Amino acid sequence: HRQHLLRLLNRAVGLIGQQVRIRERQLLLQTLDRGRSHEGTKAPEAQLKAQYGSAGLPNPMATMLRSADTLQLTSPQADSLATMNRWYLIRLDSIWAPLAKEFAALPDGYDREAAFIKYTKARQASVDLLLKLEPRLNALLTKEQKRRLPAFIASYLDKRYLRSVRNGTAGTGFGVPGGFDVGAIGGNAIQVRR
Repeated sequence: HRQHLLRLLNRAVGLIGQQVRIRERQLLLQTLDRGRSHEGTKAPEAQLKAQYGSAGLPNPMATMLRSADTLQLTSPQADSLATMNRWYLIRLDSIWAPLAKEFAALPDGYDREAAFIKYTKARQASVDLLLKLEPRLNALLTKEQKRRLPAFIASYLDKRYLRSVRNGTAGTGFGVPGGFDVGAIGGNAIQVRR
């Protein structure tokens, strides 16, 4: 009985993920269609960069730096975090700035599928940056410091979580603000496979 419930839950989570990706696509295309095939003003480059430039993901290094006192960061830790943060922001900008420029310049009859594919690749590249930083971030902080992190930031130090949000919607693998820990239900670890 329990295995059956777990299978049903896995399937439900997969369906939620699909629906959320569909919604994410709709939101992007609504933004891009405004002023083209729909009424309204085209979103300018700056607005598109502000809206999509972080891939909808929190910046864990910036949050840790803002929480330096709470985390009791040492000077070398804060310096390392600042260096990683700069590395991340420069690369994030190199992903999203050209895409925001391209999206702002789209013609009225743009290829909607191609635009969403480009958005998805940019989002995946953004999460890949965090995946590259994950081992360094984990090695940098003590267990006590990690316990003091807000839960939504601590999840970005978990490569399994990062992989789950790579194709998901902005911020979570399931489109639920703050994440959705399926494994917490009934204390069982549940793998979501796509």
